Amino acid sequence: MKSLAIPGELNMAPAGLEFISLGDFGYLIARDKFRQLYSLLATVRFAVCEAHKKLHKSPILWSNGYIGQMWIRSQYLKNAVLWYNSCDDYLLQIIWFAFDFCDPNTLDKPNKYKQTLRHCRWESLVPIMEARKAEPNIGFLLAKIKEFRSLAVVSMVRSIANSLKHHADIYIRDLDIQPD
Repeated sequence: MKSLAIPGELNMAPAGLEFISLGDFGYLIARDKFRQLYSLLATVRFAVCEAHKKLHKSPILWSNGYIGQMWIRSQYLKNAVLWYNSCDDYLLQIIWFAFDFCDPNTLDKPNKYKQTLRHCRWESLVPIMEARKAEPNIGFLLAKIKEFRSLAVVSMVRSIANSLKHHADIYIRDLDIQPD
């Protein structure tokens, strides 16, 4: 599991002091969000590795054959999809704070911060980025995000995650489980 640990270059707590001394709280928040994203990706990777594992030690009996193992693997896969899908939120939050799409100095109370996080959605971010796309890096970043979000695999993950959130399951052929 060593490969799932946060790399040393991301464990730079003293760097936060530099951002604070410069008064750039947006970058400080974005950096913390990046660390959270990395941790979330490690969780996704762990779940994917466990979903790929053929045999799990578990209290599930073998009397029904391999179905119990398939069920365990499907649980890890579903968790990986849900966690991977939530990475999108973290990417949007990183962009939101790094490019100062809000004034981080106004986030002086927890409820204001939570309210700001609710605005960190693709639908809210696009118009702001479109209006500022002539600024350095924003136009390039917007194009790359649109390209990424249009990938078939990303759309598939989003679709599976929505099915899991709204129907609590997905179809897995060998398990004969059908969502509503």
